[in-house]
Amino acid sequence: MDKSKRKVLVVDDDRINIKAISEALKYEFQIMAATNAEQALRAVRSDAPPDLVLLDVMMPGVDGFEVCRRMKSHPQSKHIPVIFITAMDGDTNEAKGLAVGAVDYIAKPIVPAIVRARVRVQIELRAHMEALQAAYATIEVQKDRMEQELEVGRKLQLSLLPELPRGDARFAVAASMSPAHEVSGDFYDAFMIDAQHLCICIGDVSGKGVPAALFMSMCQALVRAKADVSLSPARIADDVNQAIIPNNDSCMFVTLLIGIINLSSGCLTYTNAGHTAPVILRGGEVVRLAGRHGPAIGVADMEYLQDSTLLCSGDTILLYTDGVTEAQDSDNQLFGEQRLLNHLQSVAVESAAELITSIASELEKFEHGSGQADDLTLLAVSIEARVEGSVEGSANPSDLSSHELSLTAHDMRREDPCQLIGNFLGDLSVDTALYNVLYVVLDELVANIINHGYPGAKDEIEIGIRIQLSATTATIRVIDTGIQFDPMALEIPDTTSLIDERQIGGLGVYLCKQLVDEIAYERRERRNHLTITKQLSASNFNENFQLEVSA
Repeated sequence: MDKSKRKVLVVDDDRINIKAISEALKYEFQIMAATNAEQALRAVRSDAPPDLVLLDVMMPGVDGFEVCRRMKSHPQSKHIPVIFITAMDGDTNEAKGLAVGAVDYIAKPIVPAIVRARVRVQIELRAHMEALQAAYATIEVQKDRMEQELEVGRKLQLSLLPELPRGDARFAVAASMSPAHEVSGDFYDAFMIDAQHLCICIGDVSGKGVPAALFMSMCQALVRAKADVSLSPARIADDVNQAIIPNNDSCMFVTLLIGIINLSSGCLTYTNAGHTAPVILRGGEVVRLAGRHGPAIGVADMEYLQDSTLLCSGDTILLYTDGVTEAQDSDNQLFGEQRLLNHLQSVAVESAAELITSIASELEKFEHGSGQADDLTLLAVSIEARVEGSVEGSANPSDLSSHELSLTAHDMRREDPCQLIGNFLGDLSVDTALYNVLYVVLDELVANIINHGYPGAKDEIEIGIRIQLSATTATIRVIDTGIQFDPMALEIPDTTSLIDERQIGGLGVYLCKQLVDEIAYERRERRNHLTITKQLSASNFNENFQLEVSA
């Protein structure tokens, strides 16, 4: 007997009918036989049940309808299809048979071709049903596994939330992120670029789930990396956009808001790339920083713009994703921007953390158990004290005038770095003596960085130069992404020996050390940081020089 064949149980009290049906099916199926209800029910509940039952309606004692009813009421046999065999006519009996669980009827006298056709159809349907059940079971296993992995991903993502800067009397930062699903496509960040500049950002990635979370992580890392070499939010947005667009085959994008706060002057410079507008809480007033400076990151190859505003002591700036304003109640009404602004005007809070808690509580009351529709992310920064300056932004003698230059491989393919540095320093409104000092120092250091920090990788050059001028000091920071390289570690030649006896190199670094008061090197976050300090006097500035912040 071929065990691979499907089994058909023929139930009939007439052995002639059993033989006729068996002859019609024996070449395609294994045949089982029963002549009464007892035998039939034992067969369908055995360890080797049939795949289909051909059941005679009219049998002595327990008829076929009752046999079918008992089969369908038992968990072991309820899924076995039943085809009734009957000599009776009439729609009533057919309806009764279908009502107790039969799938088809075959009329007597038996026609072998019809029996084979009807049985084949039901056997194939049974095979398809079993395949679907097996697939469903596999899906359920995979679903459970995916849910477990997503839960691990959720916990991992929450554990990797950025550590907010703390312990500074000038400001306070608070944030919260509540994913609508296991993982979030939202992100926030706040970190010190240097001692005077706090970078804040918030983003919302298109889509949901794991792809959005991975894209989010990449964007957050890019913002941190680019902010380390630039104090311009627009330039940071440009650089992040340029890093994403060439390899964005999935066509994902992220709305992004980047702000840099000069903690000395209170100047906030920000770029809004398609994101929800932030607001400033100032006493009982709410100021909305409307306007966008370009589309979402990853949409188009373009240059972003930026704006600036002055923050006062006691101000709190709030950044949020659209999951806040698009939260829904049980009637599918949106929380909306106006409701948020009304809440901000009426709430009395004393810290950034209290503001975040207040908004989260208001949203929870509004949703009232209807379920969170989107990721909710909030970031608040309170300006506790301005170190220098005034509300009107009038210059104080110790205020810093900040200037920056970014040198990339793309920039240097268009123009020589010496020329770029010269043009940059020409805009500082300083006297010739200070200009020459700064030019010699930067030209020498940048040349060394390019030669030693990027061996064989000139297309990856990324150098940021930041100059801060006060009435008494020039502070120059040079940050690059090259391999670890400390120009100050270069061996200085013996200047007392004859020129022919000196080793080649090192004189430029020696000259730099003589021209400035201090040069310090540090390797931090996979970047080289050089800090150069030069003491100044009033004579170093020409009549056009003004101490003001330019981000």
